[in-house]
Amino acid sequence: MLAIDATRMARERTGIENYLHHILPGIVKGWSAPAQPGVAHGTVKVFARYPTFADDVDPRPDVIASAARGWTQLALPGALRKAGASVYFSPIPILPMFRQMPCPAVVTVHDLHDFRPRWWYFRRLLQRTFSTASGIICVSQATHAALADEFPGLADKAVVIREGADPAVFRPRSTSPESGPQIDDNGVGIMRRLGIKQPPLLAVGTVQPRKNYSRLIAAYASLPPDSTPPLVIVGRAGWDYEEVMALPDRLGVGGRVIFTGHLPEADVAALMRASVALCAVSSGEGFGLPLVEAMYSGLPILASDIPPFREVAGTAARFVDPASEGAIARGLGAMLADPGARQEMAQVGLNRRQLFSWDTAAAAIVELLRSLTKL
Repeated sequence: MLAIDATRMARERTGIENYLHHILPGIVKGWSAPAQPGVAHGTVKVFARYPTFADDVDPRPDVIASAARGWTQLALPGALRKAGASVYFSPIPILPMFRQMPCPAVVTVHDLHDFRPRWWYFRRLLQRTFSTASGIICVSQATHAALADEFPGLADKAVVIREGADPAVFRPRSTSPESGPQIDDNGVGIMRRLGIKQPPLLAVGTVQPRKNYSRLIAAYASLPPDSTPPLVIVGRAGWDYEEVMALPDRLGVGGRVIFTGHLPEADVAALMRASVALCAVSSGEGFGLPLVEAMYSGLPILASDIPPFREVAGTAARFVDPASEGAIARGLGAMLADPGARQEMAQVGLNRRQLFSWDTAAAAIVELLRSLTKL
């Protein structure tokens, strides 16, 4: 029996929640299928806050209510024994610090950046987790390299399984021979709701320091206002967000920079089909899911010149130094001035999207999980 940890799933999906939302159906389907002719199918139980969490998953797994504070550290091993788990999958790299796991465990490392502010504590917890885990999934080669640097020897049990995008949600805009690419009704609707009168520049991600929105906004403010479309930043307020959200008014572009807060995935996809380019200038990431979603949407990308973004986007992006406002501004200006280059990047992205698939990722995870059991 496979046990999956979904206790951190919130009703508003971001980051890890999106990862688990998209990977779960494929894992459940793959695990539930017979491993080979004549072998019984496997069962799946999910630890989650909400009983309805997996209602749309087919076949539907059993959902076990589990959300108490400190649940992972105090209650997880007992819950696994009670459930009869033969293997455990977690979308984050946290296992009990002091209690023994009753079955093999596979954890997922998206990046190490969010652990850095309390590294003195988290390094010890991560060391224990990686030592205990039977398998470690890294979402990129860049994350695998960071893991190997910080925890020599432990990376030998790590494999790279990249994320994907939902082709039913993230798809390119339609094109007509007469007028070229068209903004669909959903795109028009979300632009109207947000008060956007022309295709914008788009940034997607929680408002927090490593998204580098301060430099992006400062670079944007340096561009000629008459020829520069609005900048739309999609993402909930994280930490240290107040100064970032006050910056547009201070720089005189308050009416042209729009913070939307969290938006449902379908609205983000509609905005991607309506936008000029994605601006992803983070100072540090582990993967770059918005870049994959942009490639699925046929949206060119302005990206930080950091290893995970190079790995994900290839030549579907123009790369800039994220530490330089001037470099970001020049990159934005060059993107806006060259529609042909944007179209070429968009086509590269569409050709490249096959490298990133939730179905492929789920199948690889199931193969890893099965290798740790007799099923």
